[in-house]
Amino acid sequence: MNQATVTRFPGVHRRPDSVIYQFGLRAPQDLLVHFPSGWAIRASLKTSDLKEANAKAKVLHAEWDARFEALRAGKPRPIDMPDLRRRLFAQWERAVARLDDTYSRVPGKDRETRAHGLQCQIDELRQCLAKGVLPEWLEDGAKKYGDATAPEIVTEYGGHQLMLLEVMHEALTNERRTFPLRVRYTQQRRDLMELNAAPHALPQPQAPQQQPATLANGKKISDAYDAWVAIRQKPARTQQSYKRHADQFVSLMGDPPLHTVTRTMGIEFRDKLQAWAIENGKTATTADNILVSLRALFNVARDKGWLTSNPLERLSVEIGGKESEGREPWTKDELGLIFSDPLWTQHAIPTDKKAGKEAAYWIPLIACYTGARLTEIAQLWTDDVATESGKEAFEFRANAQRGQQLKNTGSWRAVPMHSELIRLGLCDYVNSLPKGELFPHLPKEGKNGAGGQFGKWFGTFKSAKGFTSPAKSFHSFRHLVASELRLAGATDAQADAITGHAGNGVGRQVYAATIRREAERLRRVIELLEGTSKNPP
Repeated sequence: MNQATVTRFPGVHRRPDSVIYQFGLRAPQDLLVHFPSGWAIRASLKTSDLKEANAKAKVLHAEWDARFEALRAGKPRPIDMPDLRRRLFAQWERAVARLDDTYSRVPGKDRETRAHGLQCQIDELRQCLAKGVLPEWLEDGAKKYGDATAPEIVTEYGGHQLMLLEVMHEALTNERRTFPLRVRYTQQRRDLMELNAAPHALPQPQAPQQQPATLANGKKISDAYDAWVAIRQKPARTQQSYKRHADQFVSLMGDPPLHTVTRTMGIEFRDKLQAWAIENGKTATTADNILVSLRALFNVARDKGWLTSNPLERLSVEIGGKESEGREPWTKDELGLIFSDPLWTQHAIPTDKKAGKEAAYWIPLIACYTGARLTEIAQLWTDDVATESGKEAFEFRANAQRGQQLKNTGSWRAVPMHSELIRLGLCDYVNSLPKGELFPHLPKEGKNGAGGQFGKWFGTFKSAKGFTSPAKSFHSFRHLVASELRLAGATDAQADAITGHAGNGVGRQVYAATIRREAERLRRVIELLEGTSKNPP
């Protein structure tokens, strides 16, 4: 059936940058006290098929009608166990898909420290579950699913978090990269979904069980891509890149069933990719990014039991057809040249629409004193900036309703506002605006939204200043902050916390409710930044 002829069920919609349908249902007026946001549910339907989306939406609508009636009757909202388990399994798949990307970047010297911290969390959680309670640092997360003290929530959510912590610990310590816990726990969660059985809140170590290869018969790289899209739900442009990379695999290797792709074939693909880069004048980084994408797809296939190991594990492309031009930090003299422009000395706001009026003045300054990415700054809202005296800070976070996105979970952070930004009047600027976008005049069209348009303006601006090399770009502010912090004596952990290079899902979840308060510990560190040697008046 042509989807154009199918009428959408009320509440079914799609975001502009996604083909996946969403469902939203507002709470009735007489029950708004139970739903402060005004929404009863806003959730992904995890399908691009409108007929299937409508069917799922109808079920959700009926379930919520029953819940509304229960609330009106004064009855406690019952815990929907199948729904709870579905939601936890979806979170499990998203978290597991991010593990390799997160922990592959952890330096060897930090792995033991990270592993020890995770083991402490594991031990504490086990002790709490044995008493039938959750530790305080998991209560906020549990409240998303119901009463955090309810036995069902303690058992289901607590067991889920324990498994996550254990596979995170395994990702740091398993040198053979076979991940038996991850494979076994994923299968347990999948079996739980299918059999509707009670979960194992306290999983005990067992010998890993090999999944029969016959289960993966017929699965191709396109299936792995579809599974990755459903789990990760990345922006459309990221999905398009991964699709191109999957097609590149097919063009170089054919389209073999995934369970037949051996380590030898993985090395062959790497070698062909490297030869392609050399022949076509591509950098090693470009080719390696393709390999990274394919490794992520194979990780999803492995975690779904379609194959027993990732044939691209620890492979990389070292040689390309041309040298990469790395990004360089701004020097003090270069910053002086940039900020001596009338834009900052006379507040001469550019007329180019891509500059976004006041955004042209503030965005480079915020980047200079936070190291934040351009998109992170451009998408800020006024309530992302705390202006209370002594507690001034930025919170860089994701919010799907606002169109705010982050590169990864470690990018969610709060950064104290540098005293120079306060002196220049940033808090006054924020307070002069109504609640909403911090830079309302930035144009949003284009695949990178407000950040993309501003980036084009800044590229023209810096070239006019004589900085024509690709090595000098807006991203150079980020490199400046990272370098300056470390040279000034900040630890790697402190620098990463400010720039958003570190962190994992559980760690961010633990501190979600108090992330701005935690940022106060970094206020002394942020003041190590000198910024421009010629400060704007």
